[in-house]
Amino acid sequence: MNRSSWLRKMSSLPLCLVVFLTAIVPQAALAQPVSLKQSQKARSPKVRLKLPKLPPGDPPGGRRRGGGGRDTCPEAGVPLTALVPVTPRSRNGKVIEDVWGLTASEKPNFWFYSPYPQGDRFKTYFVLRQKNKHGDTIARLPIQLPSRPGLLKVTLPEKMSALQIDRSYYWALSIDCREAGKGVPLTVEGMVHRVNLPDTVKQQVAAEVSPIGQAQTYAEQGIWFEALDLLSDCEQNDPNLKANWEALLRSVDLDPTQFGL
Repeated sequence: MNRSSWLRKMSSLPLCLVVFLTAIVPQAALAQPVSLKQSQKARSPKVRLKLPKLPPGDPPGGRRRGGGGRDTCPEAGVPLTALVPVTPRSRNGKVIEDVWGLTASEKPNFWFYSPYPQGDRFKTYFVLRQKNKHGDTIARLPIQLPSRPGLLKVTLPEKMSALQIDRSYYWALSIDCREAGKGVPLTVEGMVHRVNLPDTVKQQVAAEVSPIGQAQTYAEQGIWFEALDLLSDCEQNDPNLKANWEALLRSVDLDPTQFGL
């Protein structure tokens, strides 16, 4: 059919049908970016921790947020907070939170939110001990607070012995605001338990090309420290990484908006 014949046929059609036919092309064009929508959905926040069972032995106990005790630190809108999961349990009709997390690393990194900047010159230190708070000290590190209220990363010394598999360790971060020896340091504390990942999981992590994929694999295995570390180190550089970092924190009832990041 030539162009003139086609135009004559179109002119003889009812107006509503002509409008419908001419609308087919733009509607089809709008239907094309389905893959884009699917891609956006695939990139939506998805990293959430699958909370593991408590390790054997005595309950970890601990304290995820500082304040409310006998410390003499200035009041803060958001208290000193350890970025770790908690496992609630009931005891004598009260809900108790066990502060702890799993790691597969020989020397995991620990993350905190500090409401105090280094300009306050409060003495701050991190302690790692065997088994519990009364165990032998493995490391005691002086810590420099961030330049402004925000995230604080604690890295264990290279010369320190590796954490042993299937062992639990006590950790604590303390900020000492005391004057003339009054009160006690502001402290958050908990436990870290090292596990040995199956070879299949190690291979899956190695095969992932993005920190999000690696963090998701760790989170599905209940491995908190590596999942958080992967996203915390670079969450400011990519909106997608930041969204997944926020999703991971929310999965353990931590509100990232409180930290002002």
